[in-house]
Amino acid sequence: MWFVAFGLGAYAGLMAASYNFQYIGFIWPLTAENRGLFLFLAISVIAPVVEESVKPAGLYLLKLTRARIKTREWIVLGAVAGLGFGLLENAIYATEALSHGIHAVLGVLALRTGLSLPVHMAATSIAAFGVMRWRKTGRIEELLKFLLVAISIHSVYNLLVAVAGGWLP
Repeated sequence: MWFVAFGLGAYAGLMAASYNFQYIGFIWPLTAENRGLFLFLAISVIAPVVEESVKPAGLYLLKLTRARIKTREWIVLGAVAGLGFGLLENAIYATEALSHGIHAVLGVLALRTGLSLPVHMAATSIAAFGVMRWRKTGRIEELLKFLLVAISIHSVYNLLVAVAGGWLP
C-alpha cells in the first residue's frame, strides 16, 4: 500500500505538470493582456485543482480494493502520496535551478522542503480522508468536500508564495 501511495503520488507529479501546461495554455488567450490575472489563475486556481485531484491517484486505486484500511492509515497514506509528489516536484524545481549554480539548487531545496513539502503532505492527507469517506459511504460528495478543502489550502499557500515572491502585486 505504501509503495502504491508513494509511487503514484510521485507519478502524479508528472501527470500534474502535463495537465497544468495544458490548462494554462487554455487560459493564455483569455488573459494574455493581463499578466497578473494569468499568473493568479495559473498559480492559485489551475495548479491546486489539478495537483490535488491527481495526487491521491494511488488512493483512488486502493478505494477499489477489499483491503482493510483504518482511518489513520488513509491519512498516513495521503501524507505518503503527498511526499512522493512533493519530492518529485522539488527535484524538478531543483533541476531548473541548476543553471544558477549549486547555491540556487540548495536554496530551492531548503525552501521547498521546509514549506511546500508539508503543504503537499497535509493537503493530500485531507483528500485521503475524503477518499476513505467516499469508500465507506459510496457517496462521491464525501470525496469532493475534502478535496475542496485540500485545494483551498494549496491555493492559499500558492497565492502567499506568489505574493511573497513578487510574482503578484
